[in-house]
Amino acid sequence: MHRKMLPILTVVLLTPLGTLLFWLLAMWGAHQLAGDRIAATDRPIVALRQRTTTPVVVPMSTRSLYVAYCAQCHGETGDGQGTRELDRPARSFKDGGFSFGNTTEALFRTISNGIGGSPMPGYADTLSADERRRLAGYVRELGPDVIEVDASATIMRVTDRPRIVRGHLPSLGEGRPEHPRGIITASPDGMSFEYAAGDTVELLAVRQGEFVERTDWTDRGGSPLKPLGRVIHLLESDDELIDFGPDARRRLTGTAIESDRAVVRYRIMAGSQALDVSEWARAASTPLGSGYMRMFTLQPASPDTTLEPVIRLPDVSDAVAVLQSPDMTWIVSPLDEDRYLARGISGRYEPESGLRVPLDSPDPTTIRLTTIFMSDWNNAVATMLEEMK
Repeated sequence: MHRKMLPILTVVLLTPLGTLLFWLLAMWGAHQLAGDRIAATDRPIVALRQRTTTPVVVPMSTRSLYVAYCAQCHGETGDGQGTRELDRPARSFKDGGFSFGNTTEALFRTISNGIGGSPMPGYADTLSADERRRLAGYVRELGPDVIEVDASATIMRVTDRPRIVRGHLPSLGEGRPEHPRGIITASPDGMSFEYAAGDTVELLAVRQGEFVERTDWTDRGGSPLKPLGRVIHLLESDDELIDFGPDARRRLTGTAIESDRAVVRYRIMAGSQALDVSEWARAASTPLGSGYMRMFTLQPASPDTTLEPVIRLPDVSDAVAVLQSPDMTWIVSPLDEDRYLARGISGRYEPESGLRVPLDSPDPTTIRLTTIFMSDWNNAVATMLEEMK
């Protein structure tokens, strides 16, 4: 500091007025400093930008998918010589002749839904649709060359929507009648269902594979429909499933496509009482095996009527087990030498008296009936059925 200013500053500080001025100057400086700090805390806080990394998921190659999910049974080259021990030989893809058709779409459905009563599971819940389609194309390439023909004039196919066709149904075997008035419904999962629709309405057979070749288009309507899927279940006395009295008769009232369902509607009449039924069906896949599911909606034809139809499953006299799961009753019966049939019905079913369905309101009641084809029957399978919903 300059020497001439020092005496002046000393005099100012020693006087009362100087002390007051110095104090005011110090307070003003402190206030300015606090204001700067407050302003600093009001500014938005900006975090340092950090580098983020997104995990890269590399899809499996089609060959890797085949090795992971198919080769253990069908062999790495598709020759049926896999490493897994089976109770029957696995199919050789090299020989062709696939169970439900050798088109890519047919193979996609088989991979998705499995083959009931065999070790072949369904992968609809395990693999994406794209992975299943790639596998279907790969498996088809393992087989012999396929001669492509144009069948667009006669063959009806199912893509992403269900289909319904009416026509003359051929006999399902020796001693079984033809049905001049019949219905075949199909769901996008590769299942089709044949119904008689003449004097009665009943499910005759369940098929898996391609849909229908309609030869009656080229023969003036005189030839039957030709179902293309393989029969996986031939039913007996299905018109007795809904018991509405000994003199009950059934009459078709219509069919409809409702969203993803192909619906068959009919009326069951007994005297002055009438019951309206709507049913639809689709594939079912479970850890125990594949099969199909039927849904029934029951409703009195007259709103002020109280009815009590009874659901009776045919052929339960040879049942090996009746099991109760959380919301279903399962009846297990032998189907043939190495397969079992498990039928699950919603509610508590009694083999002697069936399942009574009281209908005392205008609201419809829905009954679910699931049929599964199983290759094994033991205590472990029984436990899984009891836990299944």
